[in-house]
Amino acid sequence: MNVLKELSQSLNIDGRDYEINTDFKVWLEVAEKLSEKDVFGVFSLVFKELPENMYSAFSAVMNFFTGGEKTKGRKGKAVYDFAFDSELIYAAFWQQYRINLNAVKLHWWEFKALFAGLTTETRFVTVMGYRQIDLNTIKDKKERKFYREMKKLYRLPDKRSEAEKEADFNAELSGLFG
Repeated sequence: MNVLKELSQSLNIDGRDYEINTDFKVWLEVAEKLSEKDVFGVFSLVFKELPENMYSAFSAVMNFFTGGEKTKGRKGKAVYDFAFDSELIYAAFWQQYRINLNAVKLHWWEFKALFAGLTTETRFVTVMGYRQIDLNTIKDKKERKFYREMKKLYRLPDKRSEAEKEADFNAELSGLFG
């Protein structure tokens, strides 16, 4: 991803260019479809004409979505959710950039670059900080209590299915006793 060059408007899949929708609002919906594991929903949002090779298409979509960043093996809990945090994100863009996200057209990569550039002056970045802080690193009891309350107040909804929650619980148990 290089927002200083011409921004890609298509994906090359098996040697053929397929025009795609690059508007950030569409890609925010793509993020939601990905969290729901709705691959066909993703394709219907992204492609104007469906490619034949769905495996290659999905790989290309994920590469575009991440801006070429490798995400395999990334550990840790999410610190934001585009849908859940939409008001905080909107406010952060307005506060920092004076951009009304409802009135502007941005390429997905432009949005991602601006999103990554949000500073601690915005409440959204402060909230993400609360979500990711490791309480074990805080020695002071009052401070730890404060951050525990902030983590609880600003926690993201758990979107896992009951089966996924049970599998994660069993994995944690086996880690304790295995």
